[in-house]
Amino acid sequence: MKIGFIGLGSMGTRMARCLLKAGYEVVGFNRTKEKEEAFAKEGGLRVSSLEELGETCETVVACLPNDSVVRDMLRGLLNGKNPRLKYFIDCSTIDVTAAEEIGAEMRAKGIFYFDSPVSGGPKGAEEGTLTIMVGGDEDVLQNTLMPIYRAMGKNILYFGENGSAQKIKLINQILTWVNHAVICEAAVLAKKAHLDEDKMYDCLMTSFGYSRVLEVTYKSHIQPENYSNPTGMKMLVKDLKLAQKFAQDYGAVLPMTDTAMKLYNQAIADGHSEEDQCVIMEQLKKGL
Repeated sequence: MKIGFIGLGSMGTRMARCLLKAGYEVVGFNRTKEKEEAFAKEGGLRVSSLEELGETCETVVACLPNDSVVRDMLRGLLNGKNPRLKYFIDCSTIDVTAAEEIGAEMRAKGIFYFDSPVSGGPKGAEEGTLTIMVGGDEDVLQNTLMPIYRAMGKNILYFGENGSAQKIKLINQILTWVNHAVICEAAVLAKKAHLDEDKMYDCLMTSFGYSRVLEVTYKSHIQPENYSNPTGMKMLVKDLKLAQKFAQDYGAVLPMTDTAMKLYNQAIADGHSEEDQCVIMEQLKKGL
């Protein structure tokens, strides 16, 4: 089976590799053609256009930055002379309402759309151990597409109709990035108090202060104040903005998220958008 894969970024390239390892022929497409060339050297196939991709593959996986790009890619896929697209697995994190609308639009065209945001980061994408949240047709997921999902993720969780998976992903993002901001806050206190951070980390790893975010970020970025990160913090801010809109739509308030967002937004305003999100420690050191 040939599977199209749109979006060969940090996550997408790794997910597409997992599909290759599972024995699928994978046709890669990316707006930056250099990434297509790199993927082709690893065994991926190429097409000249989105239209050709839509004419080549019944199943397409996408990992894209926002719903506007998702819509653009779908228009291109369906713009060919004889599009074959039947299943669209959208691993992007996008607006809940947009996922609902895109799902309805695709159903009207006879296409099964699955909003399928992922969690697990580049490491999970590389190892094929992602958690993938799924909204869409459950029968098609279970009886047709599950092997594709299993090639990319370890935990495939179905939540209901289109948009439902995005809701869960945004809850995950709130918990992840507000927690991250609190860890940065605690780290600045530890540094100012001249604590032994190695011992503190070992203690926290077996205490109620433990979290997966602490485990993954503290030694690599927060303790050494390593602000280098190839993906920067733009995507996390995008996700938290979506979470704020989601909450507003349901009449919920997010005071902790709003406070964390002030730190992240200020870091971006100060020119740190391409750096790791723990750069907010610089604000915290100064007392905001």
